[in-house]
Amino acid sequence: MNSSQIEMNGNSKPKRKIFLWSLKPEWITRLLQIMMEYVNTNMRSAQGFKDSVYQGAAQKMKEKFGIEVTGEQCKNQIRHQRSVWSHIQELKQKSGVSWDETKKMIVMDQEEYASHIQAFPKDAAYLNIAITNYVELEIVFGLGHATGEWAKSGNFETPLGTQQIDVGDDEPSQFTDIGADGSMPTEWSDMQVMEDSTATTKKSLPSSGIGGGIKRKSKASGIDQDIRECICLMVDSVTEVANTIKSSTTSPKQIRNMYTELMFELTNIPGFSEEEVDTIYDNLSKNPTLIPSFLSKPTDSKARWMRKELGN
Repeated sequence: MNSSQIEMNGNSKPKRKIFLWSLKPEWITRLLQIMMEYVNTNMRSAQGFKDSVYQGAAQKMKEKFGIEVTGEQCKNQIRHQRSVWSHIQELKQKSGVSWDETKKMIVMDQEEYASHIQAFPKDAAYLNIAITNYVELEIVFGLGHATGEWAKSGNFETPLGTQQIDVGDDEPSQFTDIGADGSMPTEWSDMQVMEDSTATTKKSLPSSGIGGGIKRKSKASGIDQDIRECICLMVDSVTEVANTIKSSTTSPKQIRNMYTELMFELTNIPGFSEEEVDTIYDNLSKNPTLIPSFLSKPTDSKARWMRKELGN
């Protein structure tokens, strides 16, 4: 077994290998940089990264450091880093703090800082100190915080926050990019809208252009018609996929992955013994409907829930 791997073994449970990312912080930095490269080459979809991307990341980690790490372990670490990113965003929204963009640092006055760190010691890594890997985290996870700036590394030619529509590998795309702000090409003049006098509703412009408005095209061009037809097909396809997902049951592989992620998260929350981790794991296993909610919580919220569950 590689020294970076340990095996967790509970009563009547199969052994679970856990990769110890905390042994060397540069492992996490490099993994985030690899995922950032994938973002910059447009390999992140609206649903996130495919399993093949994580497998590729694992191979690159092996080539760089000579370590044995799996795609699933890379995926779990990225999920953990996503919770780190979410927690950083929560801290940035706290009243009384400011953000130093140059230093990538959340600034809090010393009196409040001392009180906060006493209650939440782990937040020392994010307050009044440059946040490790902030740029990488922002690019990999900042889907909801994109500013439209061009990616700063790689050969990616699409601004962050711009979603490209993929209509398949066999045919060239007939779509232009739709920006994060929802803007569309100006050539779509037959889809123009105008504000009414109350500035609260929108309505279509009349085709005659009466009242000084921009005149509507007398006849839509062939390309515009094709675009509208493709949009209708895309909407139908997305609806079909959504309905399929909604009606499908959770696969055994998804269940295994959920429990693997649960153990990974539990073992990475400081302040709990192995016995306490096993107790929480067993309790959640008996009520698996709670697991998704638990995994979605920030690390501090997870810790508070665990202490409450243990009666501490």
